[in-house]
Amino acid sequence: MEDLTTSIGPFAISGNRISKITGTLKLQKSVGESFYFGGFQVGTPKNPNINTNSLLSGSTIVRAKGTGIIGPSGTTIDVNNYDPNGTGTITSIGANQYVAHRIWLQPTENTLVFQYGQYQYSNLADARVNFPLENYIAPTVLSQETYLVAVIICRAGETNLDNTARAQIIPQGKFAGTGGGGTTPDTLQSAYNNSTSPEIVTDGTRGAVDFRAGSGLDTNNIVTFQQNSGTVNGFVTGLGNAKFNSLSGSSVTISTIPTLNNSGTQILVRNSSTGLVNYRDVSTITPDTDLYITGYTYNPTTNTFTITRNDLSAFTATISTVSGLTSTGNIDVQGNLSNSTGILTLNDNVLVTGNATINGDVTILGTATTINTETLTVEDNIITLNSTVTAGTPTLDSGVEVLRGSATTAQFLWDETNDYWTAGLSGSTKRVILKW
Repeated sequence: MEDLTTSIGPFAISGNRISKITGTLKLQKSVGESFYFGGFQVGTPKNPNINTNSLLSGSTIVRAKGTGIIGPSGTTIDVNNYDPNGTGTITSIGANQYVAHRIWLQPTENTLVFQYGQYQYSNLADARVNFPLENYIAPTVLSQETYLVAVIICRAGETNLDNTARAQIIPQGKFAGTGGGGTTPDTLQSAYNNSTSPEIVTDGTRGAVDFRAGSGLDTNNIVTFQQNSGTVNGFVTGLGNAKFNSLSGSSVTISTIPTLNNSGTQILVRNSSTGLVNYRDVSTITPDTDLYITGYTYNPTTNTFTITRNDLSAFTATISTVSGLTSTGNIDVQGNLSNSTGILTLNDNVLVTGNATINGDVTILGTATTINTETLTVEDNIITLNSTVTAGTPTLDSGVEVLRGSATTAQFLWDETNDYWTAGLSGSTKRVILKW
C-alpha cells in the first residue's frame, strides 16, 4: 500500500476546489481534505496521512516560476505575465494572447501557489486543448505534499475572471499530482460535491451541451429524471421523445399542430403508461359518445363564430355588440334568459319550455296574439278594445265573440252605425234595450 500511495503522490480526498471571486482576480478554495502517505505527521500524528484544509477566500497567494518560488505577493493572480519555457524569466504576455497558469495547494500551510504559465496561445480553445501536452516544468522547490488543484486559462489584460469566453478555471482531478498536465477527470458527482455553485454556463464558442445516444439505440433514454427512490418520472430519448408527469407554466408551445395523418386513418393519442404521444389507427379507438366543442373560427366581416363539435357538425353564432344576441335560427331556452343592460333581439321563433315571468310591461307588435290556456285571469277591471282608434269618426263594430264549436258563434257587439249594443248569434244579433 505504501508503494502504491507513494507512487500516486498527494491528492485531494474531498473539497479543495478553486473558484473565482466575482469582479476580481482573487481566488477562493473550498474546505477539503488532502492525502499523502505519512506526509502530515507533524500536524496530525494520530492520522499522518490526512490533512484537513479550511476555507480560503481572497487570501495571500504565493507566486512561483519554473525555477523556484518568488514568494507571497498579494491576493491576486498575475494574468499579464508568463514564464517562457519555465526558464524563470518573467515576461509580458503578448496582446490578446492566452496562457494556462497552474494553481497548487500546500496542504500543511493551507496556502495557494500561483505558478506562471509557460506557453502562449492565440485563443482560449487552443489553450484548452493543448495545455495538457505542454512540456511543463513544475517548481522543484515545492514541498513534497503539494499538489495541483486547478489550471487557469486567461487572456492577458483581464481584470477579473468573470467572462468565461476569456477566462476559465479548470479543476484538476484527484490524482493530478505534481505533473505538468494534471488532467485526470473528476466524476460529475465529485465536481458537484466540491462546487460552491454547481451549474453549467455555456458560451458562443462551445455552444450547447450535447447529449448523444452513442453506442446505444436512438430510442434509449439519454436523460432521465428520478426521485430519491430511483423511480423514473421523466426522460428524453435520443429521438427527442420525452415524458414528464406534468408540465406547468403560462403556456406550452407545440412545434406542429396535432392533426389526423394524411390518409385520415390515424389520430394522435397519449399512452397513459409511457406518457408518449403517437399516432393510433382510428379504427382501434373507442370513440367518446359525449358531444363537445372541438374548435371555432371567427369571421370579423360578418361578426360570426362558427363552432365545430366532435361529431364534425357545426353551428354559427352571430354576436352584435349593438343590439345584443342575434339569432339566425330558433332559440330554445330551457333555463333563465336575461339581458339587464341592453336589448335582446330575436329574429326568429322563441320557445320557452318552462314558466316565463316578465317583470316589466309587454308590448306585442304583431298582427295576431294567440293564448292557448284554459284559464285567463286579468287584474284590470276595464278592458279596452279597438285601442288604435283614438281620433276621427269610428266605423268598426267592436265587442266580444264566443266560439261554439259547430254551432253559430255568439256575439256581444257595439253597433257604430246605430250607436247601441247588440247581442245574439252571428248574423242575427238584436238590439239590447237598456233601461235607464
